[in-house]
Amino acid sequence: MKASPHLLYIPIAFFIALVLMVTAAGAYAERITATLQFGGDVLIHEPLLADAFDAAAGRYDFSPMLAPVKALLSETDLTVLNLEVPIARGAYTGYPQFNSPPSLLDALAGAGVDLLLCANNHALDRLGKGARETIGNIESAGLSHIGTARDREEFNAAPLFDLHGVRVAVFNYTQHTNGMEKQDTEQNLRYAVHYFGLNRAERDIRAAREAGADFIVLCVHWGKEYERYPTDGVRAWAEELCRLGADLVIGGHPHVLQPAERLTYENNKTGETRSAFVVYSTGNFLTGQREPYRDSGALFRFTLEKDSETGKTALADYRYIPTWVWLDEQTGAYRVLDMREAVVSPPAGMSGAAYARLADAWEETVGHLGVDALLRREP
Repeated sequence: MKASPHLLYIPIAFFIALVLMVTAAGAYAERITATLQFGGDVLIHEPLLADAFDAAAGRYDFSPMLAPVKALLSETDLTVLNLEVPIARGAYTGYPQFNSPPSLLDALAGAGVDLLLCANNHALDRLGKGARETIGNIESAGLSHIGTARDREEFNAAPLFDLHGVRVAVFNYTQHTNGMEKQDTEQNLRYAVHYFGLNRAERDIRAAREAGADFIVLCVHWGKEYERYPTDGVRAWAEELCRLGADLVIGGHPHVLQPAERLTYENNKTGETRSAFVVYSTGNFLTGQREPYRDSGALFRFTLEKDSETGKTALADYRYIPTWVWLDEQTGAYRVLDMREAVVSPPAGMSGAAYARLADAWEETVGHLGVDALLRREP
């Protein structure tokens, strides 16, 4: 009996579809993706301590402050914020020498934060002992940390994060510690803080490559506070870090947003042309500062792609999400808001004056960082 052309067509079509599926699966397997995001400074001023304190329960709860952006913080493989306060024993205080309760760390972990940067100008606000206590409290909350250390091994480590097979090294340095190092002994401060220096950065980049890093991020606490553009010195450092082999440079300390850009330079050692992406300042994430520009920041998102055959990893995409700290003047409550949502649909209880400031912050941020890289909300 002669086979029907229709019956013959079905297995051929199935075979073709199967080949296409296998080919597509193979192509997909060749590219591994990982997502990172970096937010701004966590600065717990006195009003935030007051807002977080539950007098009836006798404890601090910071989780409501982060609730509006919990989904955003949880969306990426690695979410990083700058912890600009010690978490140590003693009184809890705000500026100028901070100290915050451990429950802050529980709230950050519960909201989806993975890694905290600890090398900043407030790292020694509770001296070397406080820096070490902070590390212990961070670990107890289930978070990772970089930028401070308890011993030589930790100080010289190359922190690697395996994100679906993409190995990302992240380092953290600060220009200074507000002179607090002069108030402690050399023994107590040994290995405590990673201070910024090009020699140190070069050593870390080399160590990370030797450890198998596919992508290297350097987070530097630098520049001038409240300046909306990087200084010439910061730009020069960024260029040199690119030449040394950094793939991504994240800046902090100004407490205001500064632009981002891609730098392309010749590698000092190999002579090859390479590029790195630089965010000069991530602004503030959670803060009591209410001045224009200081009440806002952004989550800077990056998608990395690794070719599993060649082992090459590249920055495939960059986006940002503007954030703003809302102070509800009626209740004294602080909330970190996704500006994209809040400017369209402000939260209940927001006053006209607060919304006007939110709208200004939106224009300031988008005007400063541009609209091309703005991560659009889904309809």
